[in-house]
Amino acid sequence: MFKAIRAKLRAKDWETARKKDLYYCYRLLLGRKPDIEGWNTFMADIARGGITIQRLVRYFLSSPEFKNNQRNDEISKKMPVEVELEGFSMYVAPPDGAIGKYIIDNHIWEPHVTKTLYQLIKPGMVFVDIGANIGYFSMLAAKMVGSSGKVIAFEPDQFNSSLLYLNAQKNSFANIEIYPFAVAESKKIVVYDNLDGNGTISNPGDDMTTLISRTVVHAVKLDDLLREENAVDIIKIDIEGSEHLALLGATALIKRHRPVIVTEFTPGGLQNISGVSAEKFLQHITDLNYTLSAINTKGERRECGTSTARVLSFFKSQKQGHIEILAEPR
Repeated sequence: MFKAIRAKLRAKDWETARKKDLYYCYRLLLGRKPDIEGWNTFMADIARGGITIQRLVRYFLSSPEFKNNQRNDEISKKMPVEVELEGFSMYVAPPDGAIGKYIIDNHIWEPHVTKTLYQLIKPGMVFVDIGANIGYFSMLAAKMVGSSGKVIAFEPDQFNSSLLYLNAQKNSFANIEIYPFAVAESKKIVVYDNLDGNGTISNPGDDMTTLISRTVVHAVKLDDLLREENAVDIIKIDIEGSEHLALLGATALIKRHRPVIVTEFTPGGLQNISGVSAEKFLQHITDLNYTLSAINTKGERRECGTSTARVLSFFKSQKQGHIEILAEPR
């Protein structure tokens, strides 16, 4: 019967997406009703006959919303696993290929950053962890600063922040303050897309009804939230391209406390998320009267002074998507 029906249709008619195809992509792949903006955009393409069924389905399967739904389903099926590390323990999620599995297999995370922080953190310090994820560096810092110090952690992902809370309780670290927020240049609402355990933020579109189908989180400005802090000694930032936005919102704090800054440096992410070039990001830091060092995968530092060109040259020589930058006050 199916073959008979298909034989009556021209190949072009069979391949071209229709209104009903779009409806079922929303219903079966995303599990929800269509949003107005998305529906109108696709229907305009369908009306022009410019989109095939295959292309339509591929778009939905590759969308952040579909991937987030799949990841959440996978995580819900597996309980966190406890891993013993040096001086503390952590619960990690095995399905989290970006961090959880690595920690399970290696009992450490980002050895080069770990080495750098071991060299920097001292008892009594205040450590700010922007993009804390499940809390590896927050737990490491809490252990090192001790009861006289403090860790202030920010993590907008609901599942990650839940593990972050759990890990703080597991280790009886009373010196950790956890904020389930994103960090940006201003206080606002942002869209959060999870990407294999990490995530990116973006501003909502003009059609606010689309927010119903997205993950929406609160973003804070460090100059506001940490205004009453008497000291901030180290800021670690790893937020998938939003680093520049976070620093813009921490200008007064940085000028007041002069913290050491350890930040991920991802030129592509900075351009896509923060809307700033790699050069301007580095220049912003040096304009705050800081010197720069690039950190290689062994945790070794390449001192670059205030030369953004040296940092960029080092980045290119590493042949990878990102490196870590150490910024120290002059």
